[in-house]
Amino acid sequence: MGKLDFSLIVPVRGKQEDLDAFLVPVRSFSRDGSWELIVIDDHSDEVLELDGSIGTIIRAPSQSGAAVSRNMGAEKAVGDYLVFLSVFLVLPEGYIDKLKDHISENKFDYSQHPVAVTPGVDLDFFQKFLGNQTQRMAGGKATIPIKQSLFTAALVKKDVFVEVGGFDATMKHYGGHEMDIVYRMDKAGYRERVLTPSITLNRMRISDHRKTVSRLREYGRTGLPNLLEKHPELGRDILSHPHIWTIASALFLGKAMESFISSLVMLNIKLPKIIYRLYLHLIVRNAWDSR
Repeated sequence: MGKLDFSLIVPVRGKQEDLDAFLVPVRSFSRDGSWELIVIDDHSDEVLELDGSIGTIIRAPSQSGAAVSRNMGAEKAVGDYLVFLSVFLVLPEGYIDKLKDHISENKFDYSQHPVAVTPGVDLDFFQKFLGNQTQRMAGGKATIPIKQSLFTAALVKKDVFVEVGGFDATMKHYGGHEMDIVYRMDKAGYRERVLTPSITLNRMRISDHRKTVSRLREYGRTGLPNLLEKHPELGRDILSHPHIWTIASALFLGKAMESFISSLVMLNIKLPKIIYRLYLHLIVRNAWDSR
């Protein structure tokens, strides 16, 4: 490996307390010269601060979104591997050593940590479904599908990241920039996408119903159209069963079903996993139809 093994890149748009909570376990990591921490403050309302002995913080001149923030961190990074993380994750003890073991024992172009909810967090049934990432993965596949390749907690070689041109900074809306870079990696021959089951990360909070619906509608109206304008061939993988959805939309069934399931979610009634999945698809599809 090069000068450093890893560059931990953490985009933040929030409060100092969020960053401080993330840093608690990071401060316990051995300063063995194998890793660095780069925090990108995406022009939060308050100027965020970071102890220079633990890492570097970069404040963006304006709020530009995750794609731009991650690119800023990657440009600054000197590690052989870029580890993209969310500020709401809790990194486990021995995290750096576990990353080294994972690299030495596995072959991959893109590696994704499973994310679970921190024990003890009070969640409703819908949030529990959202927090269980593994149940939403394609069953039993060794390679993570493009549409499930998230950068909440992901690991890629910097050389590969640079080769494919990093994140598309024009894709500022939710969802699109992540699938775009993974698809470009796939087209360039970097197709080994794996989970790191030995390094599950805990998430300190999960979005509520309102925020989840808002982000998925943004994806359906803006992020997904932008993605398919750039890569129209992805439509068959992302917008599956088009004829069924066209008929449902023409009969206004999609909106009716979304409204009905939404009312159940708001009542905090435990629903089958397939119903939650259908609900997420309905939100995106109806937003897509109304764009």
